[in-house]
Amino acid sequence: MKNANKGRLTVLTQEQEEELAAGITTLEKWGFGLSKKEVLQMVADFVKENEIKTPFKEGVPGTDWFISFKNRHALSIKIPQSVEYARKKATDPFLIYGYFSLLKETLSELQLLNRPSQIWNLDESSFCIDPSKTKVVGKRGKPCSRITSTPGRENTTVCLLASASGEKGPPLIIFKGANIWDQWQTSDEIFPGMSYAASKKGWMDSTIFLNYFKNTVIPALGEERPVLIIYDGHSTHMTTSIIELAREQNITILKLPAHITHLLQPLDLAVFKAVKTAWDQRLVKWQRHNVGRKLPKNMFSQFIAEIWRDASTAILINGFKKAGIVPFNDQVVAREKFDVDALKDGTP
Repeated sequence: MKNANKGRLTVLTQEQEEELAAGITTLEKWGFGLSKKEVLQMVADFVKENEIKTPFKEGVPGTDWFISFKNRHALSIKIPQSVEYARKKATDPFLIYGYFSLLKETLSELQLLNRPSQIWNLDESSFCIDPSKTKVVGKRGKPCSRITSTPGRENTTVCLLASASGEKGPPLIIFKGANIWDQWQTSDEIFPGMSYAASKKGWMDSTIFLNYFKNTVIPALGEERPVLIIYDGHSTHMTTSIIELAREQNITILKLPAHITHLLQPLDLAVFKAVKTAWDQRLVKWQRHNVGRKLPKNMFSQFIAEIWRDASTAILINGFKKAGIVPFNDQVVAREKFDVDALKDGTP
């Protein structure tokens, strides 16, 4: 392809460059704002994913390429407003109110202020296969112990999806291992569409998340658009492929500020506590009838499916209310949660 300005061939086609530029500007709009280094890495990932041959050293473009690319697509390096407002601590009121300002703007732009069924939250958490929360009755003043099945705390990652109207999407269970076996899965009749994956450490990675987003999340959202999905900005949750999928599907992703999801994320605020309480009680009952046995993976899947199926719709709706999303309420975070030094400087 000819460069109209310099007459030289560009490494990527015009269509590929436009796609990348659109992804970068979309990320900025969503609040993910990439640095120069992150843009270069994003291009490197794109080149690798699409098996494009380039002269890039070690597959990563250099400064000269970046300057030309930036000029070709009217991009610039700038200081984002949130950096000017945010102090060192995540509970700075300027950061939190900045998030609520972006949330309100997004809800208004998408016309979703009164459409809770189109607003979703996605979050992951670890589930231990031994109970730790359920209390027991015993002699006052005497120590108490619980017999468990394993010597350590073995955890499995579970990702949940829910809407502000109380609708539940199929969970994703990520087992530790190289492969997923059919016998680890539970009946699809308990909760249709359950997803399963495996990774070396049992953690989420970008490939697993992309497959979950494409094959489970998008179908669970239904046909009506637009849709807003709110979740944290972990690197495994945001790749060029995710951006492209979301744009194609008229899905907007809103990033929660780092380190304060416990104050702003619906699933953290209300749902996971109830789900894990039910999970712990289920484990206690199972172990009492299976002394010394380790919980089989198919039983893990069955318990997650049953607990999520039976989770109260009211709890899900309350999570979005406590997060100030539906109904919108930018005063939902109590002042005592804010950083003391930031309050002394004056709230926004």
